[in-house]
Amino acid sequence: MIKQHGTYVLLILFLLCASSATSQHAESGGNIESIIESLAETLEEDFDYSYLTEKLQDLAGDPVNINDMKEIERLTELHLLDDIQINDLKAYIHRYDAIRSIYELQYVNGFGQETARRLSPFITFENQKEKQLITPRKLFKYGRHDLLLRFSQILEKARGYAVLSDSAWISKPNSRYLGNPEKIYLKYKYELPRKLKLSFLAEKDAGEIFLNTDLPDSVKKLTVGKLKKGFDFYSGSLLLENMGIVEKLVIGDFHPMFGQGLTCWSGFSMGMSSDPNSIKKYARKLRPNTSANENGYLRGGGTVLSYKKMNLSMFYAKSKIDGNVTVWDTLHENALEVSSLQQTGYHRTPNELQDKNTVVQELMGGNISFHSYAFKIGLTGLKTSLSAALKPDSTAEKRYAFRGDENLNFGIDFDLMIGRLNFFGEMSRSKNGGIAGIVGLNASIQSRFRLSVLYRNYGRKYQNLFSGAFAEGSGNQNEEGIYIGASTKINRKLSLSAYADLFRFPWLKFRVDAPSSGKAYFLQASWEEEDYKMYIRYKYKKKALNKSNADSFIPPVSAYIRQNLRFHIAYQISERWHFASRSVLSSYKDHEGIHPGYLVYQDVAYFIPEKDFDIHLRYALFDAADYDARIYAYEHDVLYAFSIPAYYGKGSRIYALLNYKISYHFEFWLRYAINIFTDRDVISSGLNEIKRNKKSEVKFQVRLRF
Repeated sequence: MIKQHGTYVLLILFLLCASSATSQHAESGGNIESIIESLAETLEEDFDYSYLTEKLQDLAGDPVNINDMKEIERLTELHLLDDIQINDLKAYIHRYDAIRSIYELQYVNGFGQETARRLSPFITFENQKEKQLITPRKLFKYGRHDLLLRFSQILEKARGYAVLSDSAWISKPNSRYLGNPEKIYLKYKYELPRKLKLSFLAEKDAGEIFLNTDLPDSVKKLTVGKLKKGFDFYSGSLLLENMGIVEKLVIGDFHPMFGQGLTCWSGFSMGMSSDPNSIKKYARKLRPNTSANENGYLRGGGTVLSYKKMNLSMFYAKSKIDGNVTVWDTLHENALEVSSLQQTGYHRTPNELQDKNTVVQELMGGNISFHSYAFKIGLTGLKTSLSAALKPDSTAEKRYAFRGDENLNFGIDFDLMIGRLNFFGEMSRSKNGGIAGIVGLNASIQSRFRLSVLYRNYGRKYQNLFSGAFAEGSGNQNEEGIYIGASTKINRKLSLSAYADLFRFPWLKFRVDAPSSGKAYFLQASWEEEDYKMYIRYKYKKKALNKSNADSFIPPVSAYIRQNLRFHIAYQISERWHFASRSVLSSYKDHEGIHPGYLVYQDVAYFIPEKDFDIHLRYALFDAADYDARIYAYEHDVLYAFSIPAYYGKGSRIYALLNYKISYHFEFWLRYAINIFTDRDVISSGLNEIKRNKKSEVKFQVRLRF
């Protein structure tokens, strides 16, 4: 349990230190890392932000001409602006011919200083040089090469890396990882902005084989011929853009994204956010995969054709994916049935390797859309085929889960602007007759007040392996809910934001053996001065869960409540020294009682702008004995990587990140992080078990550009 008096004293000290700071606040709204951090704080999960980081970096290197009516729509896909703001921007340009500086931008209706600051790294006020045709000269003159190499490792030896005799390994072949503990990542990208992008990446996770295959023969036999030297995962893609009627042509690994994500969507998909008005998805049609996430992407090709007000997208993909095999055809050496499709991407033991590439997944689909100035309508179709029938277990919870080897999904989506009101939505149907629908409204009632409303109803029978619409639960099935969010600017310094989400699950869910319902609330007040910025945030969520200690055959369902109160302040005392302080109280209440937790940390960052050198430091104290009372907090990391650890247990955490840009052509990062626990002598379990109270990680990355 938390020692309450000591905790409260520490929290008060942090609050007093933070609130007494007098300094100049950095224009963090225009900082890429601050945008990533803002999004990461909302999702608070181990989510892959590498795509978002790369897109923001690309946009900063190839800024949008803010006076180009077509160009400015590029800002919506990264949630830098929404449709209402885009319309306000177009109206201002139509009235005054052009925007000439970042200072003028803040006078656009509904923008203000904060929006202008956030946009500043990604926009320009001049026309960009046209590069209509791809020629060898332009490939050489304007092309950019980017090579990234990353190495990371947990320094303490886990149980999965213990030295075993051959006889011990043979008797228990899954009692040790096949490879070494280092994780290696390699990425190369060539880009001719807005015309051509070629990317390639390779990754080896900790515990996976790389170059050493010196294993007992009996262990090798268990890998079913899948033990190979080199990286475990490879991905590559080629993207051609803006070639007349051909808007996009992508070959290799890619993601389809249409409508509101209900019929066909893979890759990055935002859910609930600390920005209560970010409920709408902005479809990118087809985009190349640039992430090391080993699941969810498609391998094949597709194209987007544009003619006047019509768009036609088509794609085809066929690739091998991981599946948990339950029935195997020994004669033809292929899987006949799988109980689930694996999502981890780990291939560290013979058991994990046996599931690798066991299912051939084939997809074909497309979208046709018509758009005018204020209205858009689209039709999407997707066919999914599996070489092995998917047959999950026959529990009541999975009664409506997808079963079989083929599925069809069809959907219709719309987007309508009426003045300062934006209506949008999508309706979708699966092969078995299941229906799912979502409809939303974004309204800018005044320049200082914005309202968002969203209703979704995903039928229990609706089935789709590639959907990513707004949801409380995982997947777009068995959920109904209504979301209301609002934000307002009280004055130049004070802003308020809030949302309420009421939802129910008409059928059973994982660890919930009865229909259930829940609710989530969010409230934040932010204050921004010239010398600092701070906010206080409260989050509340109530959902149902089986009682863990129930004696009955069917465990009764009870409610649990998770609450989180956070105070955060960021400030700087000079151009070189930046600080941030945070205090968080959390609680998890279930039928067994209340489980409290807290986190306090201090960040210090030192910059030498003329040397392109910076270092980030954090010292954190935490106490959350129960995992359900865990607290997430974003951490600065090397480029295209991310760290959002869950703080639980009792102890402290320290990390340091050094970044030195020696020249435009060469840059490197070095990161060290350590957890020191005071309530345990063993960390984690299974093959990840570490018989110490410390766990530390080192990460090194270099970047070459030419």
